[in-house]
Amino acid sequence: MRPPGHHAGKNGTAMGAATLGFCYFNNIAIAVKKLEKSILILDIDGHHGNGTQEIFQGDPKVTYVSLHLYPTYPGTGLTSQGNCLNFPLPYSTGNSLYLKTLEKALSQIDMANVEVVAISAGFDAHDGDLASVGLTFEGYREIGRMVGALGKPVFGVLEGGYVGEYVGRDLRELITGIEEKQ
Repeated sequence: MRPPGHHAGKNGTAMGAATLGFCYFNNIAIAVKKLEKSILILDIDGHHGNGTQEIFQGDPKVTYVSLHLYPTYPGTGLTSQGNCLNFPLPYSTGNSLYLKTLEKALSQIDMANVEVVAISAGFDAHDGDLASVGLTFEGYREIGRMVGALGKPVFGVLEGGYVGEYVGRDLRELITGIEEKQ
């Protein structure tokens, strides 16, 4: 689904960011609110989902985890706050460090209290894209495997990804990885 949404907060802009990026409606927030379940939101977009964090900050039914490039737009997500766990990453992260960081992030979640995993599936973290941390197709497949290994129902919404020839394959790799482990 387009446009992406994780920068849209409670009143449009979120956490002091001056613009919405390309976001008008926070698609993941709408879906999560509608489900009314205990949910882990895993934001793998290259940018911090400041709108998603603003919407769910302090919500006992939602844990928000964001792995994102820092420093870059929107300039938020440097530290974790309560139920919102932020993992800022440098430009040169690559698959290995990213996956270790994701493993660390997931180890901090009590999955017994999670009913559903929601993915803010941004692919602009791919090597050479707008918010690249150096991920490859294989990196996205491994992210999918890690999510699938959680053993929970999963859904996702599309966030960023601006190099067209990468987005489709990145999405396929993510889904394939999830299916391999479920």
